[in-house]
Order: sequence, then C-alpha cells, then structure tokens
Amino acid sequence: MQVEKAIEKFLEGESIIVAGKTFDTDTVEEIRLETGDKIYWVRDGGDLWLSVDPESEEIILFHTVEEEIDSSGDTVYFKGEDYEFEFEGIGRILDDGEETDEIIFRDFSGPDGEVLRAAENTVSNEIETSIGTKITDEDLQEA
Repeated sequence: MQVEKAIEKFLEGESIIVAGKTFDTDTVEEIRLETGDKIYWVRDGGDLWLSVDPESEEIILFHTVEEEIDSSGDTVYFKGEDYEFEFEGIGRILDDGEETDEIIFRDFSGPDGEVLRAAENTVSNEIETSIGTKITDEDLQEA
C-alpha cells in the first residue's frame, strides 16, 4: 500500500495490516518538523506505534519500552548492544492545524538495523523510549 493511502486510512481511524498483523489505529499525531516537513506518529492504543514520513516514505514500526536511557551522547547502551547516534528531530504536534507541544527526538541505529528512539515532550517533560525496525510500504496492506 502506498504511504499516502496508509496515512489517509490512519487519519480516518481505520485499521490496516502492518507486517502481517492487524494494526488498530487509536491516535494519530501530526508533527511539523523544524524543516517544515510533516511526519505522523500513529498509535494503536497499546505499546505499538508507527513513525511515518510521507516525504521520504520511511516507516518505522516501534514498540515502546519501559527502560530509560541517557540519549544525550553519541552512543547509547541498550540491552547489551551499542546504538550509534543517527538523527535528531525537533517538531511541534499539530492539533487542528495549530502547533501545540514541542517534541525533541533522537534516533540511534543498532547492530541489526534496529532504531532506538528517545522522544521528549518539552511541555510535560515526559520521555518515551521505543525500539523499532524500518519497514517498507509493501508491509502495509488493507485490512
């Protein structure tokens, strides 16, 4: 399924098949990055969520973890593995087109292609740590 079509389905609250499993859309956070690009964080109401970048068509399937990490350096040690800094993004959550909370997130790449993301909401100071894998639009199918 094309990324744009998947985003439409998410925004309508529809379920889709992600990597062979049903993904029930609970919430969709639209985030405008400092660069002006938009990304979407789509949550299932549990600990699974997707980060979808329609511009680059990058899709990452994340699983939220309880462990806190120190994401301030260039390397993060997580579950016995080193993760190397890859990307930092800053953006604002859009609510009906209005910018609200600011989000700062840092991505680290692992030895098996995993992505470790630490995301901080600067208003609430909540930090969410997630581990994920990149998937392709071929992993998205209609339910």
